[in-house]
Amino acid sequence: MYTAKFGGTATAPHNLKYVLSLIDDNMGAVVVSACGRSFDGDEKVTDLLNLFYVTHDEMVWRKIETKYRRLVEINGINIDIDKLLAEKKRNMCGNDRAYCLSVGEELTAKCVAAATGREYVEAADFICFDEGGRFDYRETKCRVETLANQKFVVGGFYGGKRDGGRATFERGGGDISGAIFAVWTSATLYENYTDVDGVCVANPRCVFCPKVLPQISYGQMRLLGSCGAEVLHPSAVDLPQKAALPVVVKNFWGSCGTTVYNYPCVDDVVSVTCRKTDGLYVTSVLHNLPDMGARAIADIARDVKNCVARCELSRDLSKIYASQDLTVETYNAFFQA
Repeated sequence: MYTAKFGGTATAPHNLKYVLSLIDDNMGAVVVSACGRSFDGDEKVTDLLNLFYVTHDEMVWRKIETKYRRLVEINGINIDIDKLLAEKKRNMCGNDRAYCLSVGEELTAKCVAAATGREYVEAADFICFDEGGRFDYRETKCRVETLANQKFVVGGFYGGKRDGGRATFERGGGDISGAIFAVWTSATLYENYTDVDGVCVANPRCVFCPKVLPQISYGQMRLLGSCGAEVLHPSAVDLPQKAALPVVVKNFWGSCGTTVYNYPCVDDVVSVTCRKTDGLYVTSVLHNLPDMGARAIADIARDVKNCVARCELSRDLSKIYASQDLTVETYNAFFQA
């Protein structure tokens, strides 16, 4: 059996039908994120939960309720969502931020379990943290292994602490939960469903129709994630790499995706990514051009010298620190020449 993790866009009310059509008897663990955005400008449930934790604003809670009522209504899910929402709201009062943020994943998982007839598994009973919120590797492994060969739905991103509270991974940590359940339930594959076709040579929100990489190594994926690629959390490859478990990143609407395994992408330029750090945009190029790649980066820096603070040139990962995102300029220099 294989494990599938579905991101927030996939579990948005109007997209959940695609998720439900993908869940089959070959899937063991189904790991889900909280409802994401339904449209550009929409708010993620996790962001709304955080805002409600801070403000206790009833208007914010109504937005959360509306999302889950729509999820149930649009997809014909037989669950008493009003009772469940009221219970969660009561439990959130007096609880800490980690508990409040975890409610989105819990609600989504319970709805998907009801829609599929699968068992709901409470993540806090299997993903373990100590009292200080540090991940407990050994205890988690021991508990999750008891779920091998079972078919269930579980929320990603969070787990339980020894003192009975909850703790969360950092944002995007649902990918880590997916990896945990995939490896320690002895899955033969970990499929991570997102809203892009796979790992692209550049952010598809910045450049038009970039190439999707058919394969990439664990190490390359970790580097891209740490440099700003949001398609897969960088820590989500650690356990699969140790277990030599393939990870496939793909679109829930349908795509061949990208396989993350031991075989690296050997293209001249693998990918262009960007993230903001300490007030500067760091545009990174993962490449296999030890000399020419460094020279090309230097040329790009000279072309936009007014906004460039500095460059770091290396044999495989070169970076430009600047006052603006240079993804488009860098992508064009390598892929539109």
